[in-house]
Formats: sequence, structure tokens, C-alpha cells
Amino acid sequence: MALLSLIESAVKVGYSIKLLQYLMKECPKHKESRVLPCRVIDGDPFIEEKELLAYQRYLNERWPIPNGKTRPPMRKAIADDVKSESHYGCAICGNGNHGEVAHIHAAADGACNGPDNLIYLCPNHHTAYDYGHKVAANIRREVVDAAKTMKRDSRRRILRHELNAAKAMFGLIQRIKKILDQLGKEKELDLREVGVTEMRLLMAEVTNASVKASEAAQKDQDHTEVELELTKIAPKIAALAGIGEASTSESGLREAATEVVAVSNKVIIDLGEIECPHCEGAGQYGMGGSYCSFCGGSCYVSTDLAEGYDPNDIDEVACPRCEGHCQTGWVGDLCAYCKGDGYVTTDEADDYDPEEIDEIECPHCEGSGKMGLAGSLCSVCGGSCFVRREFAASYDEAEIDEVACPKCDGSGTMGRVGSYCSYCKGDCCVSREEFDAYDPEDDDEFDCPRCNGSGLTGLVGSFCSYCKGECVVSKEELDDYDHEKIDEVDCPHCEGAGQTGWAGSYCRYCKGECVVSQSKFDDYSPEEIDEEACPRCGGSGQTGLVGDTCKLCKGECSVSRATAEAYREKYC
Repeated sequence: MALLSLIESAVKVGYSIKLLQYLMKECPKHKESRVLPCRVIDGDPFIEEKELLAYQRYLNERWPIPNGKTRPPMRKAIADDVKSESHYGCAICGNGNHGEVAHIHAAADGACNGPDNLIYLCPNHHTAYDYGHKVAANIRREVVDAAKTMKRDSRRRILRHELNAAKAMFGLIQRIKKILDQLGKEKELDLREVGVTEMRLLMAEVTNASVKASEAAQKDQDHTEVELELTKIAPKIAALAGIGEASTSESGLREAATEVVAVSNKVIIDLGEIECPHCEGAGQYGMGGSYCSFCGGSCYVSTDLAEGYDPNDIDEVACPRCEGHCQTGWVGDLCAYCKGDGYVTTDEADDYDPEEIDEIECPHCEGSGKMGLAGSLCSVCGGSCFVRREFAASYDEAEIDEVACPKCDGSGTMGRVGSYCSYCKGDCCVSREEFDAYDPEDDDEFDCPRCNGSGLTGLVGSFCSYCKGECVVSKEELDDYDHEKIDEVDCPHCEGAGQTGWAGSYCRYCKGECVVSQSKFDDYSPEEIDEEACPRCGGSGQTGLVGDTCKLCKGECSVSRATAEAYREKYC
């Protein structure tokens, strides 16, 4: 397994170098001592890639909660990292005033304060996203996920300044080009706002990278022809990026960004190069930040090389663990086998053995990553679906602070319509403290006065028109209930019985509901109902001395007018 420098490690996981240095010295989890292992070689720290990714998974697992608290403590080093990742502005709108570190997955779902589960939002978008966990969603999860992904991708490109400033500058320009393409297709306002915010920040970073690229060109360093030419136009690119960054309108920003892309592309084309056909000019693939295996991260290749490109010649196959998705679990953990690249070599695919990977299906959720009907993240694996083998071996269900909800008996639902339980919110389980604190008298729920708590009315079992099948109502609704205000009266055709005839068939007017609306009651006209007394039994539903069921009306006492007419024509 490769040893990575600090900058390479930061690029790999998307954390800042400062945060990695903190994790090497301190464990952020309450009363735990595990730190990120490193080796010092010639005075510089190096981290083994396997250990780096294992520690990232450790941070994504459930965090211990101190006694008397409801959440794990938020470490300043991690909060600062999340803020810097977002350039100290809201990840959605860019507003830098009074920002807040927010959980992507609710703290109650997994109690995870790892940097992968945190994002920096302004108070307005933080509140809107919290409401998004409820029915009246304001900011959808997809928008926040998109913002976090953009921040991570941009940070990786910015971190590469230290590795190759010219290549980093070009990588940032390619990222701007990708966002421009997305904005041209995106119709959803929230996602457009995320893209515009990120592009504005990237324009600022292009300016910084241009300066560093120019400085690097003055030093005695090896540069490719493309990199040398890019450093020559760096001042022009910086000027255009500055115009875009300062623009107050989206159109002005996009116009400047288009110019930045066009200027850099002209240099590439003049040098006889085109976008890499393997990565489509991205310079990397997957989510692990690895360079494209065809262009080596350069984004462009010569026209001759492109003409000879054959994807079958590339020793890459979809990772057998994540099937090329780069991630596993519900919280987007990088695949433990391909490290987020999505691809492996054919030899690696052939050598794949799940038993050799230090992860196993979570024993609490059995690998589903979720619990309850509401789909809350598992309280043990935090939605990762997998845990380390050592962690699984020490798992004790009795130590998990979860018991069946005392209100719904662990079913997660209430009423006929299967609404989420008002106490556990559909999770099926609650903490022991919540279990002990439960008092039915505190519930603002009472049997519906209309259906007496059954949730149904009429012979056909229609949902009660007052509680809508919930079976219960609030105290206010109970006090406000007035039968006279309900737009329901006994059906005039069956007189509220819901049935007609000897066989008890559903009434043709109310369809077995027993009641109709006042307007339908007023509109009732017996002549308009296609039925008349059965001509065979005289409307009694029976024939003979022993009361056999009439064979014409089947005991319904009435038949349609067409049936009655046909009977009379044949027998009368």
C-alpha cells in the first residue's frame, strides 16, 4: 500500500492539511484515543493510504455522546475545516454572515460529527434544510449533497497547487467549464444557486493559482510544454477571473468564466492537443481524486494519442465491491477496495476477496444502513452499512440506547393510513430516556369523535372524513368537533343503512358509505337511479314458500330498468 505525503493525503480524503495534523495528535471522539497513524521519513510525515481511509471510516461511524448530553461534542478543528472548505461562506448562497456548521445527516440519525457529515450554511439555508427533514421541505437533501460534493472536488483541485501550480490552475478552469455546462442545463433554482456560488469562488482560486503558476515558472522546475504555455497566459487568465469574481450578476460571471475557458482552450488547441477521450477533460476519475490513467491528470492529450485511444487497452474494470459507483452505504463512504476511484485493474478485480477487507455488514441494521419506517440512519454504523470487524466483534445490542417505542409498540405507525407515530416519528425505536419519559397523558391525541377512533365510517370502510383515517385528533380538534358542521347526512336512498335488498348489496346511491354530502342529498331523485322493483319477486328478494333467493335480482329486491323490461317482454 502506498505511502502518501500530507498534501497527497489531503487530496485523497478532501480534508485540509491542518485537520490531518490535528488528527495525528488528537482523537476527536469523546473518551476515545485513536489517532491517525503516520510515519516520519527524513523529517516529513507520511501516511499509509490504507490507514488513512480506515481512519476516515472511523470518523464516519457513530460518535460517543457524553452522559447528560444529547449530541457528541463538536471539535473546533473539524468545524474550522468545514468552514475553510466552504471559504467561510454558505455552501449554497455564499453568504458569509453568521454561518453555521450543519449536519448533512441529522445528528439524531447517527450522532456523527465527522467532516464528511458537516457543511457550512448561512442561518437561512440551515433552517430551510432542517425543515427539509419534514414534509414541508425547503432545501432538499440533493441540493446539500451537491454543494458538499462541489466543495470537496474544488478543495482537492486547490490542494494540488502545492504539487503543480500550472496543472492545478488548469484543473480549476476545467472545473469551471463543467459547472458552466451544468448551469446551461440546470432548471432547478436551488441547484443553480449552488453552481453559481461555487463558480464565483473558483474564479478567485484561479487568480491565486495563476500567481503561483507564474512564480513556479521562474524556478528551475520541470514543466511540460502545455504547462509552460499556460504560465505565459496566467496574467490574462487572472485578469479575466478577477472580472468574473467581481461581477454582481450571474450573466456577468458566466461571461467571464466562458472567456477564461476559451483562452486556456486556445493554447491547448494551438499546441495540437484535445480533451482526453478517457476522462473527457476532467483529469481524474471517480471520487478518490486519482489522476486519469490515460492523460495522467493533464486533462488534454495530443491529437495523435487521442486518435490511437482504445478504452479496451486501458487496464481498468469496474470495482467488484462498489460496481463502479465509487461509494458504499447511505452516507457516501469511499469504497474500501477501489478507494473511491470506481475502477481497479483486472488483476485487482481477480484478487478481490471480501474477507480481506476490514469491514463487515453492520450487526445492528444487518447492512441496510437504516432503521425504522422513516429510514433514519442506523445508530451504530451511521448509514455506512458496514463497520470495522473489530467494531462488529465488540457489538452488544444491550449497549445500544434503543428500545421499542412505547406509543406504537415499535411498529412506527398509527391509524388506518399508516401515519408515522407522533412519538418516535416512524423510527420504531426511542432512547431509554425517551421511553421512561413517555406519558400517554402528554399526548395531544384523542379518539376521533366522528368514528370513535376506528378511522373508518360506512359499510365499505371509507376513511373517516374528520380524522382522515388517523383514528385520533388533537384536543383542539376534539373540542371543535360539531357533527352539524360535517357535510354528511344519511343517504336518502337507503336511509343511512348503506345497503338495500334482501342480500344486503351496497346502496346504489351512496355506494355503501351510508352518508352523502348535503348537496348530493338535495340532488337526490329516485327516478334518476337505474333500478326498479324486481318484476319476478315483486321487490321482496325472495320467491316460493321457503323464501328462496330470487334468481333474477339475486336477493337485491331491485334490478336495472333494462333487466326489468327484458324480463317482462319474455315472461309477461
